[in-house]
Amino acid sequence: MTVTLTIKKVPVALARELRRRAAAQHRSLQGELLRLLEAAAAEPPLAIPGPVAPFQVAKPAAATKRGTTPEGRLTLAQAWERSRRIMAAASMPAPSGESADIVRRDRDARETRRRG
Repeated sequence: MTVTLTIKKVPVALARELRRRAAAQHRSLQGELLRLLEAAAAEPPLAIPGPVAPFQVAKPAAATKRGTTPEGRLTLAQAWERSRRIMAAASMPAPSGESADIVRRDRDARETRRRG
């Protein structure tokens, strides 16, 4: 049994390159696409970073010279820096205060539409 797949809105340059590759391998475009899909499916999936180990935040007054508490907990500054590094490694934007502004603008726009 087979399944028909459709890919929409393929950029012209990409379609041209796929046709060129197919011709170079003496295959139809369909045959080349099937070969590429088979090769991609045979590879192991890309590694997606798993959850980060939880950490505890210590009170700043309890910090030692090395920046952690005697119990080995992170200071607030260390926790913030660690979260910044994790987000940068995951290509996530740094948190900002503008999310509250976006929510407020959205709420105000809804209320304005409702009133008027």
